[in-house]
Amino acid sequence: MNIKRLPKIGLLFIGAERFMELGEGTKRGTYFERKLIECEDYKKAFKGQAELFPSDIVCTRKAAEDWADKFYNDKVDCVVIQATL
Repeated sequence: MNIKRLPKIGLLFIGAERFMELGEGTKRGTYFERKLIECEDYKKAFKGQAELFPSDIVCTRKAAEDWADKFYNDKVDCVVIQATL
């Protein structure tokens, strides 16, 4: 076991599909655009502190299960879940 390696962290971003277009035409952009900014903020926060395995924005149970399988197969040490509704 290599204790000097960076931890492997999966980042699971959960969104609500029905809100993706909400806010279209506003100054802040759509819900989806705001979620992308949040995702980038999380990636920046962990930069240099961990090997990251970020997901897409997940909107369905099936997609979440698929990402869980990917994290398992990549042998991540933990998963950080970010959900905003």
